[in-house]
Amino acid sequence: MNLRPALTLALLAGCYVVEPPAPQPPAPADDNDATDPWDDDDSAPIGQDDDDSAPAADDDDAVDDDDTVDDDDTIDVPPAECPSWTFDGDVDGWSLSADLALAGEQDAEGVTLVSSGDAYLWTEVDADLDACTRVEAVFAVTGEDSGWELFWERTGETGFSPDRRHAFESFVDGTLNRYVFDLTDHPEWTGELTSLRLDPRTGAGEVTLVSLELTDPSEPIAPPLDLAAVQWLHTDVSGWPVTSDLYTVALFDTTICLEHDQASVWPTVDLDGNGTDVNANPWVFVWKPDVVGSGGTWYGATWEWIRPSMPCKWREAVSGSHIKQAPFHADSGWAPSPGETLHFMISGLARSWERSAEERSQIVPLVWNSP
Repeated sequence: MNLRPALTLALLAGCYVVEPPAPQPPAPADDNDATDPWDDDDSAPIGQDDDDSAPAADDDDAVDDDDTVDDDDTIDVPPAECPSWTFDGDVDGWSLSADLALAGEQDAEGVTLVSSGDAYLWTEVDADLDACTRVEAVFAVTGEDSGWELFWERTGETGFSPDRRHAFESFVDGTLNRYVFDLTDHPEWTGELTSLRLDPRTGAGEVTLVSLELTDPSEPIAPPLDLAAVQWLHTDVSGWPVTSDLYTVALFDTTICLEHDQASVWPTVDLDGNGTDVNANPWVFVWKPDVVGSGGTWYGATWEWIRPSMPCKWREAVSGSHIKQAPFHADSGWAPSPGETLHFMISGLARSWERSAEERSQIVPLVWNSP
């Protein structure tokens, strides 16, 4: 993947010098009362403000009667807002790489781009990465299965780097999706942002960008998993009793292993009439954000069959190609993204009409890592 030349942005910091107040001449005698320390005609002795209700050392009091803050007081500058972009038929100030071009027709609801090869777009932007840790993007992708990537550059750095990168798997069925993730724990997501680069897909296809924003998160990305609120893509097993302990959910380079203590207890079913004895299905629970707003849905789906003596499956089976139910259907292109938290469970056969034991395990969370 080619990285574009560095974009350098010089930031100039302003300086403010506070001058002490100039010496004042002695106050003349007051016509009404020369000893009155709180005159209203500027004749009060030096050291007493003419608009204060009590003596003051000088005119840089924090609060005067007619002012909230004096002109020569220090004023806290509010932090800069987190940046956001809305693509209403154009690229909103972003530059396109040679492998990314505007499509012939545009819709005001987004901007459609045609990709090939190493396609990306970038922009210069100021932001405090320590404050703006959450990334939200809304777009649709068509073409072959592909992930998308976000790169960033900070003050003093020259060019984008794989060390300052986050990758996310895409839905590639042409539907709009909102992707939400937090980079608080990324060691390089800190300091002052100067440039941002988005690689919406790799290879040939189309991308319709709707919005991209950095935000200061105020609540978790997903609510706690509640089986009563799950949309079940296979049999609803929420009422099945928990009789099995899922004591291992381990992810390896090519496999995922789910070991539970009823693996040799639950009865088996010959799945195809040829001696393929199975007795369990593994489940995955995935949070999918709504396109608009801050809501979303927990989905629960089976993704394989398990034999009593085979607790391990190919990790690539945790995908739309094995779930085969919308929105994680075979052509969705969905696969877990690195850093995404999924939840796993084992139950008796529940993927179709076959049954072994109508029992299940507890649910175990797992942070998906890169192979």
